[in-house]
Amino acid sequence: MYKLFLVSHCIVYLHKAPYCYRDRGDSASKVPGEEPIRQSLKVSEDRLLILALAGIDLTEARKHHIGLLQWMKYNMGTVWDMSDTATYKKIEDQLWLLHLDK
Repeated sequence: MYKLFLVSHCIVYLHKAPYCYRDRGDSASKVPGEEPIRQSLKVSEDRLLILALAGIDLTEARKHHIGLLQWMKYNMGTVWDMSDTATYKKIEDQLWLLHLDK
């Protein structure tokens, strides 16, 4: 797929949520596990990398990624009580590197 991306003459970028879950009361999806959160973060990072390599303006993608990091940090730290996980630490580190750790 990446080879097609690099040799294409015209690229259409669609922004589609990589991961969704339904919130149904006592459902297993009420609190997502660490793995789906890690995968969602990886998809966002990969998208930034591909856009950067293609020379596409990263302004909106960067805002989206930062918003995702902040949303994940808040939910993992307060709502889902997952602040002791490696993924939470990674999110904190990324926000610190971006000087957004407030």
